[in-house]
Amino acid sequence: MNNWYESAEGYWGKLEKNKEIIREWMRFHPCISTLTADLNSKKTAVGAEIACRQIRNQIKKEREEIDPYKLFDLYLKNKDPRIGQLLNEAWFGVPESSSVRSYQGFSLFCDLCSEAYILQEQI
Repeated sequence: MNNWYESAEGYWGKLEKNKEIIREWMRFHPCISTLTADLNSKKTAVGAEIACRQIRNQIKKEREEIDPYKLFDLYLKNKDPRIGQLLNEAWFGVPESSSVRSYQGFSLFCDLCSEAYILQEQI
């Protein structure tokens, strides 16, 4: 195994190495209400935005009391596989706009979200 995404150990290493950049993506978590500027950006995938809005509302309802930044720090420190869920919840908060592709760490954030399944081996 030479690729970071082939093992939980590799995943944690990649996340630890890039934790500051990835932590910033928590600003999109649906439980944070300061998203209006980003959520009001021009949407390039309106249908997907509508679907994501429904999922955002569901996440807010189910997890209204959480602080995504604190959970990120805690999960990373403890190598808790629930960090994959947290990252994917934040993913649904990202506006469906092509402009987000220029945000620092976009590709890495996408990769960490899509490869979070590898952490399920820890459960």
